[in-house]
Amino acid sequence: MAPFITATIQLLLGSLRTGTRPHESVEQDLACHRTHEETILSPSTGRGLSAVSWGFNRMDVFGEDLETGSIRHKYWDGYQWGPSVQALEDLGGPSNAPCGSPGAVSRNESLIDIFRVNSDGALTHKFYDGTAWKPSEMDWDILIDNAKLDLDKPAICSWGPDRMDVFAQQDGSNCLVHTYYDGTTWKPGEDDDPETFCGVESGAAAVSWGPNRIDVFAVTPDSNLAHLYWDGSKWSDWENLIGGFFADIAPAAVTWSSNRFDVFAVNMSGNLIHVYWDGSQYRNEDFGTGNGESFVGTPSVTTWGVGRFDIVALAEDGQYYYKYYGGGNWSPWYPKGFPPENGLFVSSPASVSWGENRLDIWGVTDLYELAHQTWYGSGWYPGSDTWETLGGSLSPGDLL
Repeated sequence: MAPFITATIQLLLGSLRTGTRPHESVEQDLACHRTHEETILSPSTGRGLSAVSWGFNRMDVFGEDLETGSIRHKYWDGYQWGPSVQALEDLGGPSNAPCGSPGAVSRNESLIDIFRVNSDGALTHKFYDGTAWKPSEMDWDILIDNAKLDLDKPAICSWGPDRMDVFAQQDGSNCLVHTYYDGTTWKPGEDDDPETFCGVESGAAAVSWGPNRIDVFAVTPDSNLAHLYWDGSKWSDWENLIGGFFADIAPAAVTWSSNRFDVFAVNMSGNLIHVYWDGSQYRNEDFGTGNGESFVGTPSVTTWGVGRFDIVALAEDGQYYYKYYGGGNWSPWYPKGFPPENGLFVSSPASVSWGENRLDIWGVTDLYELAHQTWYGSGWYPGSDTWETLGGSLSPGDLL
């Protein structure tokens, strides 16, 4: 275990209940339901939630049920929360006790695709076609059944309504597995060997800034943040961008225009590092810690237009910290704590924007409830230091 992780967990022992959820659960085929006495907070990919928006005033957020391992769904339909304010829709899960966090993408209006890895390492998928969940509300299809994937959340990107690319880390190797949907079928087929990109150890981030373009980011075994891309005809080799990272925290990536991408990752000092391609060269900057609190999870990054970023990140004190770029300048870090009874967040955040000057943030609290806060253009709802809770009980995500 990396020194930073060990030190952070030791700091948390005095105030947090701790436990373990080893990656060996894939090989042992353990049941993946959780109890309220398991790990609350430790440095990890920790991406327990996924959020998407497919149109104006529409939001969908997905998490894993703490007790059963099934996927739970909350949505805002423009007027109200569904299925109700305090209820979560149960979307089931594949057989043999699934236990990976969900990854979601919306590639067109009314379309949502969800992916997760189950306990035997198979990549599974279901989708909403605008009227119903397929193959059914409770069932999932198997996309890759022979790769023994790690339980981290898959990385997904889409460059249009007929294209999706999914990347998942192979357990016990330094390889990413890749599958894609070409508008008609998934390739390679279920019985074929999947495409692999070896040389990295962490979960991945993937983004597309235009048709037939994919950029993928992950951390190598020697602690470099690395980049791989598809240029429309072939895949590049991995290139190292900057060193000093550890593979227990996956990066996040976003794009706001053609020939531009931005990557955010937590380094071994607990600082958030920003690396970006500006169209002609790489640049990087160090955003430090959240007011002295080291970051411990994958950040959530959102853009609502050219020249705008919103970042939310989990720190070792169990609070979220918020930072934005607008008007050519970065703001300071703002604490976004969960105040009731000195509550804490136990998952990395999820965020989404469905329009200009709009940001919605979700997290899982230490009572395993879904919490939500929104920026509506002139203020925060329900308040700058207040969150609304929307039901539970949710897993904190992929913990060490």
